[in-house]
Amino acid sequence: MAAETAVTKPVANMFESAFELAPTGVALIGMDGRFMRVNLALCQLLGRRAEELVGSTSAPFTHPDDLDVTAQAYAHHRETGTILKVHKRYLRPDGEVVWASTIGHTVMGADGEAPYIVAHFLDVTAIKLIEQRQLEASALFETAFADAPMGMALFARTGRWLKVNRALCELTGYPEAQLLGLTTQQITHPEDVNAVLEHRQALVAGEADHYSLEQRYLNAEGQEIWVNVSVSVVRDHTGQPLHFIAHIEPISERMELQASLRALADHDPLTGLWNRRRFDEELDRETARHQRYDEPCALLIIDLDEFKGVNDTYGHHAGDELLSLIATRIRASLRASDSVARIGGDEFAAILPNIAPDALTHVVSKLHQVIVGSRITVNGETFAVSASIGSQPLDGNASDQQAAMAKADAAMYQSKAHARA
Repeated sequence: MAAETAVTKPVANMFESAFELAPTGVALIGMDGRFMRVNLALCQLLGRRAEELVGSTSAPFTHPDDLDVTAQAYAHHRETGTILKVHKRYLRPDGEVVWASTIGHTVMGADGEAPYIVAHFLDVTAIKLIEQRQLEASALFETAFADAPMGMALFARTGRWLKVNRALCELTGYPEAQLLGLTTQQITHPEDVNAVLEHRQALVAGEADHYSLEQRYLNAEGQEIWVNVSVSVVRDHTGQPLHFIAHIEPISERMELQASLRALADHDPLTGLWNRRRFDEELDRETARHQRYDEPCALLIIDLDEFKGVNDTYGHHAGDELLSLIATRIRASLRASDSVARIGGDEFAAILPNIAPDALTHVVSKLHQVIVGSRITVNGETFAVSASIGSQPLDGNASDQQAAMAKADAAMYQSKAHARA
């Protein structure tokens, strides 16, 4: 018996040390749920003295919203004999809330002693705060995502939409379920797909951290809409790309305004043809192309004969109507690849790329016929004008557009001086 006592004393001492010096809370709890013994770490966790805890259940120190959690966990433990698991909040005397995760198991008492639970309490407050912040951040993101006034989306590396907001659905005209069944490429204008994919590849390769691109979508009705898409890549903890996040802003109105401003800057407001400034730019390009590739190209100058008399006799309104009619017929008589402009009051010009000499003669004759045939009626009187047309193929001596225009002008005046028309 003495030998047995000698063995058990060191074991008892080891238990005492392990119990008291454990870095986490440890308690012996009766089957009625009352603390039988607590260690220092648990007292520090709960902010209570051992005297307050021993003999009491955890209920007085538990957050009111978690009382049912405790009761259910103990009932489940007693009924099933499985490990006791409780995850709940405790209240310290100063009102501070601490989260603790408890794991316990029942130990059968020695002869004549009731069984009890050995429970370990782990402070998980920091973890819960992190989880709470993540939940709040997630909720904030969800709210910002759903209610954003511009389109927002998450999409996979394959381009498949993963998450879209209401504004994007309204912009594209697709219901959410239908849009999620498509890829970004499927609603991107075919001419813009390659540029989009190149920008995404740069993100995946780490060559950029975001991009912003003005591109076109095709909405649910197949209509073209302009959008500015700003995209960033989301990566995992190893740096591998997971998916993309995009902000999509509609810019069709701005693009239409810019197109209108360009049209005003480039076109004659009366006839809709190019103006002199825009025509000179195109002639510069064609002259340079001719010099580099020696492609055939011709320049026409068309001057209306005695047009001043129309304005003087019938008024500028009649003159404007006649100019618009002639401009329409000149444009309709030439190819889509030809450039036509009104370069003066009653003077027009055209650039005809890739045209053979015999074809040029035919074009000049055709233009003369349509101009002579451009008649209008004012106050019951029908009138028309003729035109003098100067044609000049570009040659090696046409070093710039001024030289080319001078030669065509000379040809036109030569025509006017000989016989008009």
